[in-house]
Amino acid sequence: MLSRHMLSSKNQLRPKEDQQLCYLCGKMLCPPINADHVPLKGLIAPQVRKQHNLDRLLTIPVHKECNSAYSRDEEYFVATTMPFSRGSAAGDAIYLKYLDDYRSGRKAKLLCRVLREFEPQPSGLTLPPGKVIKRQDGARVARVSWKIVRGLYFHHHGIVLPGGLNTSVTMTPPGEPLPEAFTQTRDLPDDLTHGRYPGIFDYRFRSFELEGGKLNHWGMLLWDRVILTVAFHDPWLCDCANCVAGLAEFQSV
Repeated sequence: MLSRHMLSSKNQLRPKEDQQLCYLCGKMLCPPINADHVPLKGLIAPQVRKQHNLDRLLTIPVHKECNSAYSRDEEYFVATTMPFSRGSAAGDAIYLKYLDDYRSGRKAKLLCRVLREFEPQPSGLTLPPGKVIKRQDGARVARVSWKIVRGLYFHHHGIVLPGGLNTSVTMTPPGEPLPEAFTQTRDLPDDLTHGRYPGIFDYRFRSFELEGGKLNHWGMLLWDRVILTVAFHDPWLCDCANCVAGLAEFQSV
């Protein structure tokens, strides 16, 4: 069985003084390059960016091809999450932006798909008054959530995390019970939030020592309305099959 210690590159992938790495693929940056917004710029309605002169958005240089590979999933991520955004200034702005897109025919195919994700009578069941079922493509939501965490992790620690790592992702809309892991992490002493614009995007993270490694837990707040959590092992310290498989993609680095 392949172990982490048998990989051709077992050291953490972090930039050296004379190099820059693309956090999406783990390889040295080379043209064409573009600036990746972390979190994605699409979470912020254009009128909010203009009104508040948001000039401190975090960007990280990445390969243009690596970044482009996420563009369709990122569009879907914002569209499928947006219906839960109402109730805050940033959330109302993104909701109205997509409502305008729908009325004008922009992104019509995508928004019609999101509308079909709502089911008032799933499998013929009668739900309580005012309740509907909202389905979504969980794999695409998880992929974008993990990309955001990977970018922020690289920003804070300078370490590349593999894109193929198996993670646990949850999304909690307003009014629903908070995940227990989130509340336990939030209530720890000296817990800090790190968002530059908390009303639009805020986040916190913690790591916990495990036998043979670490468990990382990240909580993200979108528009002061929707909570995302992402939990994962530190793949550079763990020999479980999931972490070994996730690091295998970086063997050629």
